[in-house]
Amino acid sequence: MVMLHARSLEAFSRFVALQEDLLVPLVQASFECLQVIPIEQNGQLPPPAKVSQQWKEEAVARTAMAKVLLNCAKEAPAAFLPHLQPLVARVQQLWDQGVLRQGEKVSLYEGLMAAATSGGPELQGQLLEWLLRPVHAKWSRPEWRASLEGPAAFAREYMSFEVAPGGGVVVESRWGRRVA
Repeated sequence: MVMLHARSLEAFSRFVALQEDLLVPLVQASFECLQVIPIEQNGQLPPPAKVSQQWKEEAVARTAMAKVLLNCAKEAPAAFLPHLQPLVARVQQLWDQGVLRQGEKVSLYEGLMAAATSGGPELQGQLLEWLLRPVHAKWSRPEWRASLEGPAAFAREYMSFEVAPGGGVVVESRWGRRVA
């Protein structure tokens, strides 16, 4: 059902090129539909090791709804220009809340970048600055840089492990535990 709704919103996006004030309700509807389909865990986490058919269907529907923005940006890129910064902030807010998956965030960002093509190089540079600001903030933190100082620091930061009795190491991943 959500897939059909996404297709209808994409078809409606052709009218946005004729009347730009229709963009805001279209984008609001897209974001609302994204939030109607729940995700079981924080969207920033990888998918479960074994996904059910329902999980797959929900993921496909959510991705289709996220791509509405991209398809609308192809139809009416100029309509997005006054709304780029608030849309970037909204996508980042949803990401920070854990209600977007990585692929959905990428699709939404692609739509914003497609829209910025009608605004010239200066606007495109500004948009990239807005999109990459969270990455820059993370990479600038001293504690994050410390996690890259060597293999041991990297493992402490990005791998869950513990020392097992007898000196072995138990590494945990989404596929289960492994003793090395």
